[in-house]
Amino acid sequence: VAAPPRTPGLVHAGLRHNSLHTISAVGDSQTYGSCSSKRGLYSWPSRLQHSYLNDDPTVRVLNFGVSGRTMRKDGDKPYWQEASFQRALKSSPDAVTIGLGTNDAKFYNWNREDFEEDYAAMVTTFQALDPTPEIWMIVP
Repeated sequence: VAAPPRTPGLVHAGLRHNSLHTISAVGDSQTYGSCSSKRGLYSWPSRLQHSYLNDDPTVRVLNFGVSGRTMRKDGDKPYWQEASFQRALKSSPDAVTIGLGTNDAKFYNWNREDFEEDYAAMVTTFQALDPTPEIWMIVP
């Protein structure tokens, strides 16, 4: 199986290269890789992992994406209630990407104030880990 092509600009953009060991990717279907025929190869966390394998094999990228999930705690399918959220918290991440919001934009889920409050709460939850990981926010 041929390796996926490198994505310019996806890797090394502001990273403290060689200081990261675990990047935990938290998100919805875009993180999970739902639309990919081979999500293990072509989801963006998999592509990021592949890029690091070329430059620094000590870095691992863990995919904690769950399709259809919301940031809002009272959304129709809150990420907060997922086992993947608990696994991400226990993954000892050096960096966390948070890519939630697409499903919050559905008319029956959208409430800007609640979304911002719950997003800030998730960032705070990850920042409370020891050691404190870098937080990279992905906005849909």
